[in-house]
Amino acid sequence: MPVFADLLPEPGDLGYVYPTNIYTPNTMEPRMMWTCGIICAIFCVYAIVCLWKMFKKAWLPGWGSIIPFYNIYLYFKLAWRSGGWTRSILFPPLFLIMIIVSYFDIAKRFGKGVGFGFGLWFLWPIFYWILAF
Repeated sequence: MPVFADLLPEPGDLGYVYPTNIYTPNTMEPRMMWTCGIICAIFCVYAIVCLWKMFKKAWLPGWGSIIPFYNIYLYFKLAWRSGGWTRSILFPPLFLIMIIVSYFDIAKRFGKGVGFGFGLWFLWPIFYWILAF
C-alpha cells in the first residue's frame, strides 16, 4: 500500500514545477476595481444631489454639500444642532451616535415621524430621495 508521500514527484523529476510565485494576479481584478469605483462615484453623486436639495429646502446653501467638512457642519445645522457637533468626527463612535440622533431630528424638521427617522437610519438612499424630492 503506497503512502501519499510516495506518490508525489521528487524535486529532481522531470516536469516538477517549483512554486515561484504564490500570488498570481487575476485579470478580473482591474475590472472589479473599476466597477467598485464607478459604483462609489454614483453613490457620492447621489448623496451630493440629495443633500443639495435638502439644504435648499431648509434655506441653507446647497453648494455646501460639495465641501467636505462644511457639509457635515450644514448637516448638523439642518438637524437643529450646534455646529460644535461637527467636532465629533474626531471620535468615530460618538460621531456615529450623533449621526443616528440627527436622522430623527431631520425627520422631525421635515415634518415626518419617528418611523421616518428609522427609515433614514436603515434605508438612507430611499428616504434621502423622499426628503430631497
